[in-house]
Amino acid sequence: MTPENIDRIAKKFGTPFYAFYVDEFISNYKELKNAYTEIYDNFEIAYSYKTNYMPACCKEVLKLGGYSEVVSDMEYHMAKRYGFEPSKIIVNGPGKWNGIEEMASDGAVIMVDNKYELDRVIAAAEGLDKDVTIGFRLNIDIGTKKNSRFGFDVLSPETSIAIDHARESRNIKIIGLHFHLGGSRSIEAWKARAEKMTMYADTLLRDGERKIIDLGSGMFGHVAAPLAAQFGQDIPSFSQYAEVVAGVFREKYGDLPPSSRPLLIVEPGSTIIANTMMYAVSVIGIKTVRGRNIAMTDGSVHQMGEMGKKKQLPAHVIKKGKDSVSVMSADITGYTCLEDDIMYRALPEEVSFGDIIYFENCGAYTNVMKPPFIQTGCRIVSCRYDGTMALVKRGDTVDDYLASYEEEI
Repeated sequence: MTPENIDRIAKKFGTPFYAFYVDEFISNYKELKNAYTEIYDNFEIAYSYKTNYMPACCKEVLKLGGYSEVVSDMEYHMAKRYGFEPSKIIVNGPGKWNGIEEMASDGAVIMVDNKYELDRVIAAAEGLDKDVTIGFRLNIDIGTKKNSRFGFDVLSPETSIAIDHARESRNIKIIGLHFHLGGSRSIEAWKARAEKMTMYADTLLRDGERKIIDLGSGMFGHVAAPLAAQFGQDIPSFSQYAEVVAGVFREKYGDLPPSSRPLLIVEPGSTIIANTMMYAVSVIGIKTVRGRNIAMTDGSVHQMGEMGKKKQLPAHVIKKGKDSVSVMSADITGYTCLEDDIMYRALPEEVSFGDIIYFENCGAYTNVMKPPFIQTGCRIVSCRYDGTMALVKRGDTVDDYLASYEEEI
């Protein structure tokens, strides 16, 4: 995304806004898929809706032939509305709630998280005249010292009991296993999950049940150098991940007939969308308080996702200000009344009233997690390599937020 494109959008729509680089998203998707299929061809991507469920990216996944990965009734209905067949919607997470019956009837792939979900799926299947496809989410130690709260504990005999119970139940068809552990991005962690999941596919599943082995998400995507340096580790490429993960699958299943090889699925979210969106704001005030330079903006760190709160996202200044007052090493602050609403600390550039500042790596957990707090959500504009742009989400209004309230009680 060039400063010229950001400036063009600002002139047409005003700030704040997200700019979504569609072609970069498509390129990331294809690069990841090609890296894996060159080693193990029975591979698919299930895009993670919780990361960013805007239609502009989810519909691109549909065009590219991918799957949807959803974790709630809301996201499931989004995927259906976007045009995904239920058989290409993988349902994860603990928040399936009242939608389990609909998902079962539709033929979605339900990855069961616990005994109580399994009981509900079995009850739903009893009243149907077709198979309900399910998998089991496993809770595995992959050497990261993280004790996840999700899935069936593979060390407990209850897991085998649950799987046997599903086998004995009417209209239940077991088709695979799922695993996900957030924040485990290293090559070593991904190799461990691949090795352990293929092992448990052998020990827990029977022939004909190893249709899908889903390894979840958590790979690094393309990370700009200033952000990469803050992680304190080398950032693996898509090819490096594929070499170890798809390599495990090729060694394990490569000699089997194609129809007998399990489908390897990963569920990228941040991996393919984080670097495709920028967040642009305007400087609406400059001041110095007891030696601290502050540039106030019409944006907020609460619109920059979890990464914007943990790291300093790469920031760039477009000089638009006419004010004679400029400051260096300013804290870039947001519109909220919270002291910690700091978008960048001591920005090493000159900043003036009226300047535009835009931040990279704002595609993940940003617009989908932005709370209706103090200001409404901002617009999203899509851009392409050829310079065309389109409004893909208008800014929210007060009416949007008040529509579900009863004004008279």
